[in-house]
Amino acid sequence: MTVFNMFEFLNRKTADYDYTLDLSPQKQVIEMGKKKQLVRVSDDGSEERISIDNDTHFVVTFDWAGLTESQMGEVFDLYFDSAKANGKENTFYWSSPLDSVNFYVVRFLTDFSRDIGPSWVHASKSLRLKVLGYWIDPRLTFGDDPIFFSSSGDQLEF
Repeated sequence: MTVFNMFEFLNRKTADYDYTLDLSPQKQVIEMGKKKQLVRVSDDGSEERISIDNDTHFVVTFDWAGLTESQMGEVFDLYFDSAKANGKENTFYWSSPLDSVNFYVVRFLTDFSRDIGPSWVHASKSLRLKVLGYWIDPRLTFGDDPIFFSSSGDQLEF
């Protein structure tokens, strides 16, 4: 069975803010992909399908259920600092738990919210990131050619 990663359908990109969010979600990660396409159904039931572009668009949604005060402070600072993500404005890097070698260029899609429970355990529910591209660690390149890895760690040949 072939497993594909998002980077195989995205372009290489550099983030606005050079920072990597590297906190693993503690529940499931929901990865949604789509194409910009329209489907028009006429009165007789026939369909017309139109592709606006050939780009693929991904959104990931996940929860953090038990972050420390320090970890939540890191996310809080990233979101609200105008020199960093500045809410939903600037892009940054995200280390996906689904792809342990490649990094993704993302931006926040949701407003920031957090829950503070007993013993000062912090949580954030349904955090959504728009995935805009991928970034390869320069240490994982051969000259100008990036080296790609699958989610199982195998080098991919193109």
